[in-house]
Amino acid sequence: MSDRYEEQEEIGQGGMSNVLRAYDRLLQRHTAHKVLKPRYLSSPKHIGRFTAEARTTGQLEHPNIVPVHEFGQTSSGDFFINMKLVEGSTLAELVEQAGDDRLHPDKMSEFVQILLKVCDALAFAHNRGVVHRDLKPSNIMVGPFGEVYLMDWGVAIRLEAPEGPADDLSGTPAFMAPEQISGNGIDCRTDIFATGATLYHCVTGQPPYPGPTAIQALTHALDCAWVPVHEVIGDRAPPGIDSIISKAMSKHPEDRYLAIGELKGDLERWLRGRWHLPTRTYEAGEVVVAEGEDGVEAFLIVEGSARVTKSVSGRERQLAELHAGDVFGEMAIFSNNRRSSTVTASSRLQVQVVTASTLSAATGLDSWVGKFITALATRFLDAEARLHQAEERVNTQVVSDDSSGSKP
Repeated sequence: MSDRYEEQEEIGQGGMSNVLRAYDRLLQRHTAHKVLKPRYLSSPKHIGRFTAEARTTGQLEHPNIVPVHEFGQTSSGDFFINMKLVEGSTLAELVEQAGDDRLHPDKMSEFVQILLKVCDALAFAHNRGVVHRDLKPSNIMVGPFGEVYLMDWGVAIRLEAPEGPADDLSGTPAFMAPEQISGNGIDCRTDIFATGATLYHCVTGQPPYPGPTAIQALTHALDCAWVPVHEVIGDRAPPGIDSIISKAMSKHPEDRYLAIGELKGDLERWLRGRWHLPTRTYEAGEVVVAEGEDGVEAFLIVEGSARVTKSVSGRERQLAELHAGDVFGEMAIFSNNRRSSTVTASSRLQVQVVTASTLSAATGLDSWVGKFITALATRFLDAEARLHQAEERVNTQVVSDDSSGSKP
């Protein structure tokens, strides 16, 4: 080690290097000191890769990529990269610590927000023609004050480098995109696959290819044979997140998100509660919900219009006209009551469908906010029921008076 740095302890190991905690005597700060393993000091290939890692990481100056302080070779011939020391836990450790609680809305939101910062780091790298190739939960560090760093750029490649993309098999089989097996077609969408695989791990608690051996994982990775989320954890998955995973982890790169920013956008929409809700279309005159039927869904109008009607003493009475942005059928989510009115499409109508589980994931109906919403809805239902009873009594009285007045 350079005389400038005082070695203190080993804090990590990689395939060709060791990471040490070191004290920088000159600047009087603790740093991370990555040192090429002695057995590779006579290997031009490994020295070249170590040098490429230092240069690549050093040129990616971004808040979510670890800063490189210095790269060099000591008087004894050891190659080193001195970097910022990142304290905290890996995303893999956080998922393991959470256990089944990882599926709680607050915890899942925390994991997704971590991945949003990873997306920022990847967007920056991709803009400069660099593909990470080994994105996984254990390569994402989370600090105690919200810091998020995408680590270990040792197998990263430059797509426009004179020698072209590397053709060696690099990466972690359990999170690997199919094209990494052959080395053909590697581009930014390879990292998009790995980001989806990391999200998969956050949701299911396991990697997409959890085979007991690397060969089995590679075989599954080549066929993109990962088990769908719902088959791993049933209906416990947060609604909508499986479709984001499925698109990011499509077997063919052209079926994935075209850029990491698109994936980030869907994750942000998921956090806001407007993620991949099922969409239905109704033609003019078609009934969406009918008075008296059981209801378990609510609807948000995306396009078109609809009219709300109710049967009063055998006559149809129009209550309202609905347009894009309006919501109807929402009381079905809070009660087991039958529909109190009929909604019919006035024009071609496109709606998004919301269920109780969807709303629960979005607002957390077991939280204090959810309890307020439920209480208000219940009171409204009670008031509406009393109003309907009063209307029926009035209508019955009117009909009775009319009948009495018509007698000779």
